[in-house]
Amino acid sequence: MKRRRVELAALALFAVAIRLLYMSPYPAGWDDIDFALALDRFDLSAMQPHFPGYPVYILAAHLFYYAVGEPFTALSMLSAVAGGLTVVPLWLLFRQLGSISAARLASILYALAPLPVVTGIQPTSDALGTLLAGIFALLIWRSMQPEPEAVRNRTVSFILAGVVLGLLLGVRVSYVPLSVLWAGAAAVVICDREIPRRQALRNVLLSAAAAALVCAAWAGALAVSEGGVAPLMKLAFAFTEGHFTDWGGTYSADTSFTGRARYFLLRQIGGAGLGTLWAGYAGWRWLSTIAAAIGVIGLLSVVVTRVVRKQSVSNSRRTLFLLLWILPYLLWAFFAQNVDKPRHILPLIPPLLWLLATGLEHFCTFLPRSVSRRIGSKALFVCFSLLWLVGTAAVTYPLAREAHNKKPPVLELAEYVKESVPKDDSIMFTWEEQRVISYISPEHQVRRLRHWSDMRMELLQYPVPPRHIFATNAFIQGIDRSAGSWFNEVIAFEGSPWLYPTYHRVVLYEQKPGFIEGLR
Repeated sequence: MKRRRVELAALALFAVAIRLLYMSPYPAGWDDIDFALALDRFDLSAMQPHFPGYPVYILAAHLFYYAVGEPFTALSMLSAVAGGLTVVPLWLLFRQLGSISAARLASILYALAPLPVVTGIQPTSDALGTLLAGIFALLIWRSMQPEPEAVRNRTVSFILAGVVLGLLLGVRVSYVPLSVLWAGAAAVVICDREIPRRQALRNVLLSAAAAALVCAAWAGALAVSEGGVAPLMKLAFAFTEGHFTDWGGTYSADTSFTGRARYFLLRQIGGAGLGTLWAGYAGWRWLSTIAAAIGVIGLLSVVVTRVVRKQSVSNSRRTLFLLLWILPYLLWAFFAQNVDKPRHILPLIPPLLWLLATGLEHFCTFLPRSVSRRIGSKALFVCFSLLWLVGTAAVTYPLAREAHNKKPPVLELAEYVKESVPKDDSIMFTWEEQRVISYISPEHQVRRLRHWSDMRMELLQYPVPPRHIFATNAFIQGIDRSAGSWFNEVIAFEGSPWLYPTYHRVVLYEQKPGFIEGLR
């Protein structure tokens, strides 16, 4: 037991250390600026940060901000510490779900996998959210255990799960589908014959009350900061409508379902999350792809074998737990989140890694006896595991190095604008780049627009239009009318699409002669 604790502590220190070593304390998008501004002055109406406010996250970030005094460094440090420490609840949970070998492999993979590392070095809220999600899942699993002697521990775990759920929603309210896991555990507690019905109902009510009280605490603080419940609700409805209609990137009827599904599963979960193959990207990704494929084969072999033999496919509580952990959030991330941003699928990575590691272990066990006798199933598992870890680390390292050493393209653009674009007699049309540019160079006129008519109205309202009219590629490609022929490219900045999925290439354009006359 002591050796296992030392092993877990060493893994946690390693995971935190590599994230701190390769921190990327640079603003790369809209949310980063919102969080940084919120550390100086919290104001939802001014998008500092945007709704729902991330109150628990901002509170935690203040602890680091007081220590270092620089907002983006503080936010990145919080991500590094939270992202690294996530391996602790995951290790404990995976160990209870299955073998120590699969638990060890899945935990080390999480420490090294590209998406957990990238989100663990950037100034975003995802790493802290996933740490709390891991603790929540561990507590839920403990509360679902059937052992009669562990009733008291189960009760405490379930009540604590309610507290952690409330904190989790205060970090990332978009993780609300994980509350289905709580509902499943509540059903198990109520139906458990080892616990008297009255006590079971009391435990469920206590856990629900704990979650509600924590949520009420941070929601009440938000209401006070906004001047009351009514202004907060008005802001909430306005933001939610935009997220699910115009700009949020959610699924719509005119979207190709198969195309979105392929991109979501293969590019985001596979390529970004696990480091597997994707179009135009191979190299070390072959190792991760082969290992993941073997894991899938191993899982399928177990299911098929037990179905043929008419055996139970798995422990019913474990199966229920995994389904409730994965399926609701999987559907939510696919239909209700922006599929272009892989960080939204981060909570899915831990259970998927454990399933694949378990499948790999089963594959090595179920190999033909001739192979097992020559090599040994444990030795074979170790060999496959090492190849998987090497492939994963080789995919992640260049991303971490670039994130640490090179500024994001949007930030490079903002600094170029500050130094090289005239402040007077100029205007710039952008999309999300506007937040970063305005933060770096508030003297410039920058407009965030999506429609040609809005740009036309903006420019024609001037008695004498600005002499210099600039636009970014996100604006030109996103408006509802072809405008590329009216602009000349000025400069372009590029970064890795695995680090900056929507703004890995940022181009600044300036209008051609006769542009204003063409608008009239």
